[in-house]
Amino acid sequence: MNIALFTDTYYPEINGVATSVHQLKIGLESAGHNVYVFTTTNPDMQREDKEYRIKSVPFIFMKDRRFSFPIYYKWLKIVKKLNIDVIHTHTEFSLGILGLRIAKKLNIKHIHTYHTIYEEYIHYLKLPKNKYTVNFVKNSTKYFCNKAYEIIAPTEKTKNLLISYDVNTNITVVPTGIDLTKFENTDMEYIFKLRKKLDIQEKDVVLVSIGRLSKEKGTDEVILYFSKLLEKHKNIKLIIVGDGPHKYELKELVNRLKITDKVKFTGYICWDKIQNYYCLGDIFVSCSTSETQGLTYLEAVASGLYLLVRKDDSLDDTFINDGIGYQFCSYDEFSYFYEKLLLHIDKKLKNSVSDKYTQKGYTQSILNIYNKEEQSSD
Repeated sequence: MNIALFTDTYYPEINGVATSVHQLKIGLESAGHNVYVFTTTNPDMQREDKEYRIKSVPFIFMKDRRFSFPIYYKWLKIVKKLNIDVIHTHTEFSLGILGLRIAKKLNIKHIHTYHTIYEEYIHYLKLPKNKYTVNFVKNSTKYFCNKAYEIIAPTEKTKNLLISYDVNTNITVVPTGIDLTKFENTDMEYIFKLRKKLDIQEKDVVLVSIGRLSKEKGTDEVILYFSKLLEKHKNIKLIIVGDGPHKYELKELVNRLKITDKVKFTGYICWDKIQNYYCLGDIFVSCSTSETQGLTYLEAVASGLYLLVRKDDSLDDTFINDGIGYQFCSYDEFSYFYEKLLLHIDKKLKNSVSDKYTQKGYTQSILNIYNKEEQSSD
């Protein structure tokens, strides 16, 4: 099968969408399919085989994201020449619109994955979150999704949100999978040097937070909870891995709380090294409520970490249970569950990621949708 993936963000960028699309490409190719990626240019990345980088500029409100203005007829000819069987879009913006238009023109099956809950990102446009801006998000999403043959949602939370937007295209829930082998192959010498660099002592319990440093991820709340925890537990450290627009505010918060010796920022870490940073920790922490995929949670479990994360509807149908971690709604619960996890902290979790969250399981679920026959309308 010849498959075209359209996305505004892609490897080597580190975010849930880029990771999901990259994992899908690898999985589909391993299953013997031809996969072509249509994405934005990246200053740090040269074009690879079967990869089309379309000229782009940084998005004005989010400089680490890019936006392109593709020439429709140029890319229409290219897609037609490739004899594509399925177009799978992963964005509702520039390249998603391009994929949608080409699919319609060439009568190609169009599958769309809805990755992002945009209501949580309205503030990036310097606009208030009110009924007008929320309705704009709803109507734009509804318009795009109702043009697709099938919608893929990473969680039931996302599916229910789309239903509330009056999306009437069939929606199938498919959790994004991860490549477990990546998290089984860590560099112990590199990790040893990291521990020394970050001043992690043998007796320390290490909490790790990995992800984009932005307002909706709630890292400021993680820091505040951690500072309260320090009043009772002295031998703990918080390692914050990632970069983003909220970085300077978070560092200032750490300075104000006078806990710079306990909280360490690593900055941006390339995808090829990220598994080593999970291995620094004992517990993975997050206060985000904007997750649609929970990929970092899966990666943490695959790395043997326990989870201590904010309660979120997107996790209700996923993998969190008493064996691998807890969800909290308040600091009191955060503190209580932390103390419970301390009883198990001396032993790493065995891999608790079920098959449906693996790259292979994810790929097969997607292929089942690609191969699905259109329903008769009579």
